[in-house]
Order: sequence, then C-alpha cells, then structure tokens
Amino acid sequence: MTAEINTRLLVEILTARRDDFLAQWTRTIGDDLQGRLSLAELGHELGELYEAVLKAISVGGLDGRGEHFGEARGLLIELSRNRARQGFTPTETARSVFALKEVLEPSLAGEAASAQAYRTWRTRW
Repeated sequence: MTAEINTRLLVEILTARRDDFLAQWTRTIGDDLQGRLSLAELGHELGELYEAVLKAISVGGLDGRGEHFGEARGLLIELSRNRARQGFTPTETARSVFALKEVLEPSLAGEAASAQAYRTWRTRW
C-alpha cells in the first residue's frame, strides 16, 4: 500500500475512535495529575490538541515539521506555558502529550496499514 492510503486509513481510525481515544488519554493523564486539573479542563485541552493533529494529518500528511502542523505546535506551546504557570514539571507536561502514543499504539498495532502510517507519524512528530 502507498503511504497516502496508509495515512488515509490512519485518519479514518483516528476519526472513528476519537471519543474512545480521547477518553482513554484523559483518564491516563487525569490519574497522573492527581486532581490538579479537572477532567473537564483536561478533556477540553487534549481534545483541541487531538483535533489539531487529526486535521494536520488529514490536510498535509505525516510530516510533523510541515506547515500544516502549525496549529498543533501552537497548542503544544500554549499547553506548555499553561502547565508551567500551574506548577507542573516539564516531565509531567511531556508525559501528558506522549501519553497519546500509549493510548493509540495498542489499538493501531493490529491494523497493518494504519500501524505503518502511525509508526511513520510517530517518528516524525
């Protein structure tokens, strides 16, 4: 399969399972942050980031350095600033972002085409 088809399949899965992935991501980080942010705040923050990443992949593919990832990068900067102001460590902030990979990998590993696209994106983002 071509990279374009793999990417399209990845987008389809990320779109179809959006609510499930976001709920898992929010729960994972909510446990880590031990109540310092409400689950509603966290869900909103992570939801915006998820949507920006999904939009970027849909529009421009997997290259996380491309212009199409500008909104996602901006949200990551904002998240980092907000977390620093709230007293979170850089490690806690990074964990919040990288936890998405932990949520996605088990679900995507069994889907050969989407797994290949995901592995490509993971190394570039």
